[in-house]
Amino acid sequence: MRDSKPTVCRTAPAGFTLVELLVVLAIIVIVAALFLPAVRSSKEAARRMSCGNNLKQLGLALHNYHDTHSHFPAAMGGTLGGTSDRDSNAGRLSGLVAMLPFLEQPGLWQQLQQPSEHDGVTYPAMGPAPWVAEYPVWSRQLSTLACASAAPQSSGLGRTNYAFSIGDLAVQIHDPGVLRGAFACGQTSRLDDIADGASYTLAMAEIGTRDGRAVQGQFAVNQSNQILKDPSACFATSADEHYASQQPLSDDGRGGRWADGAAGYGLVQTILPPNSPSCAVGGIEAVDGIYSAGSYHPGGSQIVKLDGAVSFITADVDTGQTSAAPLSPQRLQAGPVPSPYGIWGALGTAAGEETSAD
Repeated sequence: MRDSKPTVCRTAPAGFTLVELLVVLAIIVIVAALFLPAVRSSKEAARRMSCGNNLKQLGLALHNYHDTHSHFPAAMGGTLGGTSDRDSNAGRLSGLVAMLPFLEQPGLWQQLQQPSEHDGVTYPAMGPAPWVAEYPVWSRQLSTLACASAAPQSSGLGRTNYAFSIGDLAVQIHDPGVLRGAFACGQTSRLDDIADGASYTLAMAEIGTRDGRAVQGQFAVNQSNQILKDPSACFATSADEHYASQQPLSDDGRGGRWADGAAGYGLVQTILPPNSPSCAVGGIEAVDGIYSAGSYHPGGSQIVKLDGAVSFITADVDTGQTSAAPLSPQRLQAGPVPSPYGIWGALGTAAGEETSAD
């Protein structure tokens, strides 16, 4: 009689049911949704830190420049002469150009100091006008001047995301003679001129670069003179941090030419708060107007003070009466006068005596 063994029935291991699979997928989606904002936030924090480091380098370069020359550079200056854009720099060079040796760019500075020939064109020492994109120095993008949060440029000219403060000066911006902020066009300044103190005076602030119609990186051109009577009128050019579609804008945008000291490209005021629109009055670039700080960091803009300290200024900073007319150059030359634009305005003045009044 043969032994018989019981038959064992084997079944295949059970897989995920459709319901279980959907549950797992839902969990993955939820976890990803929780972590992605944190990843984005950490990336932006890194970009903001890198941008702040650039400002620290600029602050240090300013002081090294002052130690060498006993004054800070003019916000705009240069040479005149000739009959074309290639014969001189048209007196439009930004103070950033003079700072090249102190921004670890001695080679670029040496290249700039000598006449040179490129593609059959001879350029003078100190270069042609800063909008001549064929000139190699002006087309160079300096890493110290570029914030990682800002949009890249496609114009052929190097950009800057940092501008010199002229305080709350809005009339005769490009004329030498009035030092309202730490810097002025055609005029140098010294630490002795900063009566409010280096720790209370803005040196440079972030500006955006062109990114569509975003206010941080653009400025409206050919605007009404009413804006010089009531700066808050500039707000009407935009909504939700974007210029209205009918507003004419600059071709190159804020900071679109690092070597150009004109207000649209290289200057900032402490009138409207950061991330406000900018408005060029009665012209395109080297004209009076309202030129705001701004950045693509959420909520505000970074600055560096004359003592080298870097801070973040929020878009809701106290700006006092933005409808108040900017003070005339004649009134500013008559003696110290506080800024009407609140804490932000006081930070911009070099000798407004706001600190002594507090």
